[in-house]
Amino acid sequence: EREEWLTKGTRDGEMQDDSAVTMTPRQIPVSKAFPSQKQVYIDKSLWNILNFSGTKPGGTAFGDADMIAIQQGDTYTILDGHHRWSSAYLSGGPSAKIRVQVLQGLDVPQAIAALRAYGNARGNAQKG
Repeated sequence: EREEWLTKGTRDGEMQDDSAVTMTPRQIPVSKAFPSQKQVYIDKSLWNILNFSGTKPGGTAFGDADMIAIQQGDTYTILDGHHRWSSAYLSGGPSAKIRVQVLQGLDVPQAIAALRAYGNARGNAQKG
C-alpha cells in the first residue's frame, strides 16, 4: 500500500506534471538559511559537533546533500536537517556552508505537507 502511494504520480505516463517539482543538490551558506520549525535544540546541535566534528570557519559541514531547503530569493528555508544546519552555524560561524537538496516548485506550507505525507507513507513516526 505504501509503495503504491509513493509511485502513484508517475504511473499516469505524464512526465510533464512530474517535472514541476525538482530537487537540486547545492552548497549554501548557513547565514542565508533559516529554520522552518520553532524548536532547534542546542543539545542535539552540540551532539552533532561532538560526534561528527565541527565545521571550520568558511568550511563545508559534514555529510551528503540530504538536508532539504526551499529557496526564497537569496535565502533558504530549512525543511529537514535543522540540527545539522545549527551545528554548522555554531561551529563554523556565518561563513560555513551546508550541503542541501534545494526543493523547487512548492512553497513552504505545500512542501511541509508533502514531506509529512511522504514520511507517513514510509511509516516514519511524525514528530510533534
